[in-house]
Amino acid sequence: MKRVLIPMLVGIIAFSFLPLAGFSTEKSTFLNLSLNSIEASVCPGESVQTLLTVRADPSNTEDCNITLTPSDKWIILEITNFTLSPGASRQVKITLIAGEKTPGTYQGSITMTSNCKPEHVEIPVILHVLEPTFSVSPQTIDLELKPYDEKIVNIYIQNGKCSVNLTISSTADLIEGSLFGITYQKSLSLSPYQRVILPVRVKTNGLMENSMIQMFFDSPYTEHSETFGTQTVKINLLIQIPITVEGEIVEINKDEGYIIIETPDGKRYKIILREEDKGKYKEGEYIEVEGIKIGENEIIPEKITYIKKECNYRIIGPGEVIFCPWCPDKEKVTKAWVENTGEVNIGVSISWDEFDDPFTITFSPQSFSLAPGEGKEIEVKVKFKNPEELTNTYFEQDKYPVFVNFSVTCFTDPPTTSTQKETMFVEICDRRRNISGKVTFRTPGGKECPVKGAKVFLLIKDKVEGLESFCPGFLLKEEGEIHSLNVDDSFYDGIPRDPVYYTRTYTEDDGSFKFEEFLDPACKHNYAIIVVFQSPDYFGPNLTYCNCEKTFFVRKDINKTTFPCSPTHSEVDIYIGKKGDKKYDSSLKMPKDFSCIKGKHYIMKSPPTGVDMAQIWCHIMESYEVFKDLYCDSEGALKPMKLKICAFSKEFDNSANKGKGAFYYNGEIHIGPLDSHQGDNDEPMNREWHEFGHYLHDCLYGIPKRS
Repeated sequence: MKRVLIPMLVGIIAFSFLPLAGFSTEKSTFLNLSLNSIEASVCPGESVQTLLTVRADPSNTEDCNITLTPSDKWIILEITNFTLSPGASRQVKITLIAGEKTPGTYQGSITMTSNCKPEHVEIPVILHVLEPTFSVSPQTIDLELKPYDEKIVNIYIQNGKCSVNLTISSTADLIEGSLFGITYQKSLSLSPYQRVILPVRVKTNGLMENSMIQMFFDSPYTEHSETFGTQTVKINLLIQIPITVEGEIVEINKDEGYIIIETPDGKRYKIILREEDKGKYKEGEYIEVEGIKIGENEIIPEKITYIKKECNYRIIGPGEVIFCPWCPDKEKVTKAWVENTGEVNIGVSISWDEFDDPFTITFSPQSFSLAPGEGKEIEVKVKFKNPEELTNTYFEQDKYPVFVNFSVTCFTDPPTTSTQKETMFVEICDRRRNISGKVTFRTPGGKECPVKGAKVFLLIKDKVEGLESFCPGFLLKEEGEIHSLNVDDSFYDGIPRDPVYYTRTYTEDDGSFKFEEFLDPACKHNYAIIVVFQSPDYFGPNLTYCNCEKTFFVRKDINKTTFPCSPTHSEVDIYIGKKGDKKYDSSLKMPKDFSCIKGKHYIMKSPPTGVDMAQIWCHIMESYEVFKDLYCDSEGALKPMKLKICAFSKEFDNSANKGKGAFYYNGEIHIGPLDSHQGDNDEPMNREWHEFGHYLHDCLYGIPKRS
């Protein structure tokens, strides 16, 4: 506890020094007191002192015995009992202690008793425990901060007449991870009338909206005060969000001093102009503003810069258009794309360089405008002027380049216009076809041999009705040698019968064949390739079977039709084999009636196969090739009569040798069913040479009967 000695007569202690009156004259012993009341003011926890002087009258005839008694403990007397001789005096030190008293007024007294007059005196004591006071300023602080910022603010504290210990707290002490907070000294000890400055560090860490922090200043006596409570300071955090925008000036308000700009994405901002900015700008100008965003759409600028708006655009030209003559649609649509990638509006107009083309082109839309960032898809429609031309005309030029002009006007100041040329192609599927291949079989010795000298037909498997006038290289079934063929109806399976479009070639010595540069009237790639075992020569061999009437054939179907254009070339190898061969082709077709051979007096070891027929044809053609150019005098050795070879001949069905054997008669070679197999080993494997010798003999000299 702090004690303060306060000298008398300074206004803190009020007292009176008066002689005591009213003493009886009968007794001549008197006492005089320097104080008849005591009143003092003191701060909490402190004390104050004064002096009380007691004096005995010199005329006293005896000593005065004096006793002083305080009414309360907070009144401390230096001495409570003493004796004064006549004329003597004594000063008594009185201490008034506030101690733990709360602020307020406290009353007490000191009682003096003596054997001298006056014998009993009450001295009133009044103690005023003062209320500590201090002031804090400013009570409100508006602090402008950016989302990531740090500033120091000062708070001023003025203490009153009493010493005080202050405790300071806040609603937002700065802690790790917080968006904002403050750091400061959290306690202060102030002397009477002391003035201090309290620095407060305010920090934001990503704060994007205004906030408020309260600081509280408390003394130990705050809760006991009715007039002086906690002191509060409010710190308003006014977040100034930096922003940079650019846009076109769309409004100017001279009276209120602001402009409105519109950004490329359509947002509008109100720019509060500084004095130096007023009167500088015009509508339509493009500027960049750097400043502080206030509210939703207002900006206080720190820097304004003129920007020259760029004109840029992106054009994706039309795609390729392909027409296939067999498709039902004679009108095609493709797409183009124009996009404004610049900062000004643009206008677009589209046209094309029209030549003497068989088609027309339209654009939808043909002209339009685009704001920055906008794009537009354009429909490009290609239509033939005469759709029938696609079907009935062969175009020498299959791919037409088309030059599309995109005229773009940039609405700058001044406007500028430029043209970008894009190339698209209009293609008509190529009808030209080239198909080649090879026809082979495998001998019993394992050698792969060609089937040479045979006719090869290519038949169109798609309906091409109405195209008779456009079939270069093709014949109808009613024309040419296919009309005279005697073949099983399976020859025409899946082939449009009225009319039948075909072309024909034959196999070379190596078994190869080619159909070169023919035109497919259907513009597809769907054919039947049929190898007919008949020589193209007028009097060449003709391989038949069973009833010796129908010519043997093998058929390979191909369909490589693709949309919109089919391939122009195919390689088609025809391998005539048996099941079990690595190259065996199960899709290869033979006459349906070829497997119906039945004999009454023999049992075939295995059904006939294409390999059996290919082996017989190979032997016959070897014989034929040797003698076909041989002359006897001025005549050819082989007479102009077509040689018929009949394999698995029905002539042996009811013969005594039960299907075995072979003979020649009248231009025909017949081979029995059991001797027609490739692997037959009870007759020479070159039996066809033997029978061909009879045929040669017949041509040279004649043979009157079967041999």
